[in-house]
Amino acid sequence: MNNRRYLGSNSFIPHIKTILAAVLLLVLGFSGCSDYRGLDEISIVAGISVDISEENPDLLHVGFEIIRPPSGEEGAMGSVLAEAEGLTIKEAIQNANKLLYRDLYFGNTNLIVISEEIAQEKGIASILNGLLRDFNSRDTMQMIICREAAAKKLITPSEESDMVFSYELSKSLDRQELRSNSAKALGLFEIHNAMNSGSKCYAMPAFRFNEELEEPQPQIDGMAVFEGEKLKGYIEDEQAQYYMFASEKLAGGSFTMGSGKSLITQSIQKSKPKLSHSFEDGRLTLNIAVEVKSSISEAGAAAALNSASLAELEAKSAKELAGHIKSLAEQSRKATGADIWGFGTELAQTDPKLWKQINANWQKYYNQAVFNVEVRVSILNA
Repeated sequence: MNNRRYLGSNSFIPHIKTILAAVLLLVLGFSGCSDYRGLDEISIVAGISVDISEENPDLLHVGFEIIRPPSGEEGAMGSVLAEAEGLTIKEAIQNANKLLYRDLYFGNTNLIVISEEIAQEKGIASILNGLLRDFNSRDTMQMIICREAAAKKLITPSEESDMVFSYELSKSLDRQELRSNSAKALGLFEIHNAMNSGSKCYAMPAFRFNEELEEPQPQIDGMAVFEGEKLKGYIEDEQAQYYMFASEKLAGGSFTMGSGKSLITQSIQKSKPKLSHSFEDGRLTLNIAVEVKSSISEAGAAAALNSASLAELEAKSAKELAGHIKSLAEQSRKATGADIWGFGTELAQTDPKLWKQINANWQKYYNQAVFNVEVRVSILNA
């Protein structure tokens, strides 16, 4: 089954006039007379892309998707892409300001797209620190990874479109978080905190540009796994929901159990994970407990539903979910070595004495740990 999610052509276009009005209030209300700058003096940046320069691998190639205000009553809204390079993101922004006749404004920047190459080779720490320290950027700005292609491709506007692609991507992420259980975007401050936590591991959404569609466009494609500042690998799209079950409280989305005519889809009413551990004879056991409350939203023709079969379905669903979560834990550990659910952080917070004892050799203990996954499913109605 294809679980790819695509951006709709008109679903998430923000009201740009509202954004412009909000920005005007900000510059009027908080700038003061001496520092006042009107809308004709700033370029509102919707999103940022960061790639490695093709001409000089020591430089960052940074794209800025700038909102194009409507001209007149019937003028089209949309965006343009400005590009600049620099040794750091701060230098790239300064160079862009030299080229543009209006200064870049980051108060409404929702998204930054990092190329896979940057994330693997250079890491994201300097980019993250540059944005958090300067340019009045929002610490809730979301970061995503672009798989394979250049990051700027995700936010490059087309001549025929009146969309602001960075806002499209950001709205798509918000929708996935509200209505699905397979992606969660992280703000810059959340990434900073995770990078400096006990495990130093975290995951953020990954996108790729699908050229095979009639109208090529970005699509969500799994989660990018980080340890510290560098990309370690991916949780593929079909496994992302199992990552979410064990990492986030959920109140939406669905999951499907069984096969053939016995397929049953359950809507998630509420799901809550809990991490814990035990340490015996020098070996760690890492526990994942998940409580799921669901309701049946679709059942195959051969699925018999009564009070007896409901209890059996709850048990089967719990067993199948637990198996998927454990499989992901073991596969991800083998592929990346990363502590994707942050057990190191859980240990540091709940058992600081043990963490102090094993912290220096955490990777060794993590690699040898046993995963114990227990899931409880309660179906509220049929």
